[in-house]
Order: sequence, then structure tokens, then C-alpha cells
Amino acid sequence: MSMEQAHSGKHVHPDSPIRSSDAFSRMDENEDSLFYETDRFVSHLDRTALATVEHVVGSLITVERPEILDLMAGWDSHIPAGVRPSRVVGLGLNRN
Repeated sequence: MSMEQAHSGKHVHPDSPIRSSDAFSRMDENEDSLFYETDRFVSHLDRTALATVEHVVGSLITVERPEILDLMAGWDSHIPAGVRPSRVVGLGLNRN
């Protein structure tokens, strides 16, 4: 569904919360850059979930020294410990 359809109410169930006047508002309407200025070293995955992601990532690697684009980069890596990448480029919430 497109944003236009959501705003117009087309193809939306009558009881859907998307029909509310604040459906597209955020709890914090400040600039995003203010939020990302502060480091937040939190764990988003529990041990089981992290081990599962590491297993999946490890099973997808087919070369000895891969170049990895980490789109979920953070202080707790999803790259398995046994993998020796030739290069890692990470995209995270902030520089740290």
C-alpha cells in the first residue's frame, strides 16, 4: 500500500489504526540527527537470535576472505568469529 492510499483510506480496513489522525506521527518529532548523536550500546538480539543470525551469515559465505557489507553494523557484530574478511564496510546508527 502506498502512503497516498494509506492517507486516503483506500484499501484500508475500517478499524485499522492507520486511519487515525496520528497514524504517521512519531513519539519524538525532533530531528533524527539529535537522536543519533548519542551512542546507544544496547543489545537488539538475545544470545539465541544472535547465534542464529551468525549461523545464517556464516552459511552464506562461500569464499575464504570475503568482503562484507554489514547493513546491521553495531558494537556487537553479526559476523561469525571464525570468518576472516578481507574488508568490512558497516552501516550503523552512528560512527561509533
